[in-house]
Amino acid sequence: MRNFFAYLRLPASSDAQTLQSSLTDVPDDEHDVHYVLSDETALTHYRRVHQQCQAMAVLLSTTTDDDGMLNKSQWQKRLSEFGVDDDQID
Repeated sequence: MRNFFAYLRLPASSDAQTLQSSLTDVPDDEHDVHYVLSDETALTHYRRVHQQCQAMAVLLSTTTDDDGMLNKSQWQKRLSEFGVDDDQID
């Protein structure tokens, strides 16, 4: 999943009006960004999934390979855009 808030350099808590004004700088061919952040229902669901991804990224940042988590490196790849070092966690 892409981190659209990081892409726009906005906190995940940004209001709909701020998101809409930021979308003017997004190329038209970025259909997924425009759809998800423009549609109220899609945005609500995206925010929930985004929060879950952030939580998983925090969990991964606190574990080691010795903790017995399966495929930790695979999860890190999937959640790379939600890394705790990105200063995007609200």
